[in-house]
Amino acid sequence: MWLAILFGLAVRLGLAPWTEQRFDMYVWRLTGAYIYIYHLNPFWPWIGTPSIFPPILNFSYPPLWLLVIIVVYPLWLLNSGFAFPRNVSQLWQIGVQTGNVYESYRSFLPVSLPLLDFTLKLPIIACDIVTALALYRGLAGQREVQSAVTWLWLFNPYVILISAVWGQFDSIPTMFSLLAILFSIRGKPTLSGFLLALGCLTKVFPVVYLPLVTLYHWKKTGTEAGKLIVGFLATCACFIPVYFVLGNGIPSIYLSLASWPSPDWFGRNAFGGLTWLRLVDNSLWHGNFPIFLTLLTPLYIIILFGFRRMKFNDQGLLLTALGVTFALYLTYTIVNEQYVLWFLPFAIVLLPRNRTLRLGVITMSGVAFVYAFLHNLRYDMFYFFTPILDSVLTPLRNGWISHWWQNFEAGPVSAGLMVVLSLFFSLITVACLTSLLLRHVFHPTPDSRTSTRTLVPGNMPDDRPQHATHLSTFATTAPSSKAPDCRYRSNEVQMLVLFYAPKESTLPSDGLASTLEYFEPNEWVLPSLLPLLNTKTDRPRIIPTMIVAHENPVIGVEIGFEAEVDIVLPTVEPLDVA
Repeated sequence: MWLAILFGLAVRLGLAPWTEQRFDMYVWRLTGAYIYIYHLNPFWPWIGTPSIFPPILNFSYPPLWLLVIIVVYPLWLLNSGFAFPRNVSQLWQIGVQTGNVYESYRSFLPVSLPLLDFTLKLPIIACDIVTALALYRGLAGQREVQSAVTWLWLFNPYVILISAVWGQFDSIPTMFSLLAILFSIRGKPTLSGFLLALGCLTKVFPVVYLPLVTLYHWKKTGTEAGKLIVGFLATCACFIPVYFVLGNGIPSIYLSLASWPSPDWFGRNAFGGLTWLRLVDNSLWHGNFPIFLTLLTPLYIIILFGFRRMKFNDQGLLLTALGVTFALYLTYTIVNEQYVLWFLPFAIVLLPRNRTLRLGVITMSGVAFVYAFLHNLRYDMFYFFTPILDSVLTPLRNGWISHWWQNFEAGPVSAGLMVVLSLFFSLITVACLTSLLLRHVFHPTPDSRTSTRTLVPGNMPDDRPQHATHLSTFATTAPSSKAPDCRYRSNEVQMLVLFYAPKESTLPSDGLASTLEYFEPNEWVLPSLLPLLNTKTDRPRIIPTMIVAHENPVIGVEIGFEAEVDIVLPTVEPLDVA
C-alpha cells in the first residue's frame, strides 16, 4: 500500500510543475495577485466601471479554495522575482487585444511559472493521497479489492489528469464528501457535518449528501441528526465573514450566486459537457424552465425511498450517496469532465458489494479522459503543457501532426465525437444507477444483502464477555456449487459474524471501530474460527470491514483477515437470518 501511495505521489509531483490547463491555472494565479499585489476583492475586482474588466476573470467559487490560494501563494511570491505591472489590466491585455478572453493567460507568464503551478497543485495532490488512504482503510482486509484503489484511483490516468495536470480542485470536495460519509458510519455526526460543510464551501455539489446523512443519523437518534446539522451550519457560518473582510460583502455574495452556471441567478439554463441534455440546447428548455430541479427531484425521491428500504444502514448510506451522484450527472445541464471525479471514491469502496461497478468506473473514467482532451486541445494541441515550454514545443507545433490536429478539431468529426461521448457517458450512468437500484434495493440478490448466508458452525469459548453472545459466523461470498469441505482463499470469501446483545446492554454509538472494540473479536470470535483456518500464523488478526446489519438485538459485522488464510467451509443448507 505505502509503496503504491509513494509512487502515485511521485507521479503527480513530477507532472505538476510542467503541466496546466492554461486558463484555469491563470485564473488561480490572477486571484492571488488581486489579493497580495493589487489589494482587490477577487469576488468583485472591478475598478471604476466593470467594462474594463473581463467578467469571467473574477473568482466565482465558494470561499474555501480562495483561502487555500491565499495560504500557498506567498510561498511562490517569496521566490518568484516577478515584476508585476502597475496596472492590473495589463495582466489580461492580450485577451483584450485579441478579443479572446481565453488568451489572457499569455499576459501573465512569470519565468517561475512551474514553481507557481507546483505550489498551487500541492493541496489538490494532498487530497488525492488522503482519499487513497481513506479508501485503503475502508477496504482493510480485502486485498483483492484494495488493488482497485491502486489502479482505479492512485494510477487512474483520469484522476491524475484532473488534479496533477489540469489543476482543477475537485479532489478537495470529493475528499471531504467521502470522509463525511465514512465518519457518519463511524458514528461521528458533528465531524461529519463539519467535513460536509467544508466540501460545500469548496464546491456546492456535496450539499446533495446532507439529507442522506441527516436521515441516517435521525434513524438512530434525533440528537445525532441535530449534531450533524449544527456542525454543518456552524462551519458554513464561520466562512461568511470572508466575503465582508475582502470588501463589498453583499455584492460579492450576489455575484457568487449570479455566477452559478446553470441555472443562473435569473433561472436561465446553459447546456454542455458530458450530459444527454445537450441535445435540448437551443430548445424551449433553454429559457427559465427549471429543468435541473424538475428532473432531479423525482429521481432523488426514488433513491431516498431505496435508502428507506435498506433500513438506513451503513451500506445503504454509501449506495445512496453513489446513486445521488449518478442522479446529478443525469439531471444537471452542465457536466464538466472534472465532475466525473465525484463518484469514483464511493464506487471504489462499494466494489465488494457490486463488482459491476468496476466496469462503470473504468468506462466513465475513460470517457471523461478522452472528452477532456478533445475539449481542451481544441485551443492548442499542447494546451496541457506549461506555456514556459512553448519555445521548446515550437518545432512540434509547426509540424504536420499539429496541423492535422487543428483541422480535426475544427471539423465536424471532433464535435460529433464529443456529442457521442456525452450520450455514451449518460447511458453508462443510467446502467450503473439501474444496477444499484435493482441489485441492492428493489430486487436484491443473495450476495448483495445480509439475509441469506452459508452457515459456518463454530464453538464458542467459555470465557466470552458477558455483555454479548456470538451467534454464528457466515461466509458471504462462498459459491454454493463447491464440494463439501472445499478450501477458499481469504480474498475469495468474506466472513459475517453475528452478535446478540441483551437489551440491557448499551452499545457504542460511534460506529464500527468502537462497536468491534466493545465485542473484542480477536479475543473471543477468532478462537471459534481457528478450526476453519489454515494459515502460517497461529492467530491471524481479524480486520473488520463493515457493519452490514444492525437490527437490535442482532448486529452483523463483516470481517477479513490480516494474513492470507485458507478457509474450510462445510456445505450446509442456507440460513435466513433476516
